Amino acid sequence: MCAKLGAQMAIIETTSRQFRERQKDFFDIADNGEKIVIKRGSKKAYGLTPVEEDDLYFTPQMTARIQ
Repeated sequence: MCAKLGAQMAIIETTSRQFRERQKDFFDIADNGEKIVIKRGSKKAYGLTPVEEDDLYFTPQMTARIQ
């Protein structure tokens, strides 16, 4: 894992195995605003970011179906 560099936050990289073993830690880190990249093999990577209320968008059709 990478750490803070001065006043700037570094991107934290982890493997999918480390992520599975320490999910709570990585979720807590993401909740604190850090950027996390989960690497899967040598060619795939995924970003972990919290979903904010503003990120959720429902169409009127989806809302009607939920109700």
